[in-house]
Amino acid sequence: MLALPLKIGLVLLLGSLLVHAVNTVGADLGWWPADESRFELWRYQVLIAIKEGTELAGWLVFVPALVLLASGGVTDRGAPQAPARLLGGGGRQDELRARGEQLLRRWVLLALAGERDPASGGEPAVGRESP
Repeated sequence: MLALPLKIGLVLLLGSLLVHAVNTVGADLGWWPADESRFELWRYQVLIAIKEGTELAGWLVFVPALVLLASGGVTDRGAPQAPARLLGGGGRQDELRARGEQLLRRWVLLALAGERDPASGGEPAVGRESP
């Protein structure tokens, strides 16, 4: 999933490098003077704008994708998730998810069976032991 943003970012950065190379040899090719008077030419300014724009776009696409990839914040399906170390470890997160799924299943089964908890105003008896 992150392969596409990484490739796009690298292509933009390489495009910026190519424009930089063209800019450097432009004086040798006679496109503009070698001194500082070239800064006043519109074609030089357009080339600089393209170079800076592609470089900025490349970094803005490449770096977040690289950070997500390096942090392990991508699931098998490609959906981003918080890294396990930020959530207190993957084991605890899995335990909490399993407990939540167990309570949800129990609540649904109790609701379908029609059992109600009188202490909670008629809500299904969830997560409580029967007296």
